[in-house]
Amino acid sequence: TYPSTGAIYWYTRDTFFFHLLNRGLRQKNIEVIFLFGFFIKDMYEQLKNQCDVFQTTHPDPRTVKVYRGQIISSDEISMLTENTNFITTSFFSTTLNRTLASFL
Repeated sequence: TYPSTGAIYWYTRDTFFFHLLNRGLRQKNIEVIFLFGFFIKDMYEQLKNQCDVFQTTHPDPRTVKVYRGQIISSDEISMLTENTNFITTSFFSTTLNRTLASFL
């Protein structure tokens, strides 16, 4: 059973759903994106609500440092530091806890 309030829960689990959605986003597969449109909308609503909560609990939310555990090549790091404009084809998962990001 999928409640619309469970989008973040389902996206953060290592399931076929997570892999299928991200593969569709990376490949820009419009059929998969349309099939998961309901889910993408639910994710948007949940993230928007979480953003509102975050902004009320942090004094200056414009300067919050977040961390993401990700293995990437040196070439990718160079590309990201040289080019400030890049397109992401998936949702970024981040944390305020640096240790947790390093663990992932």
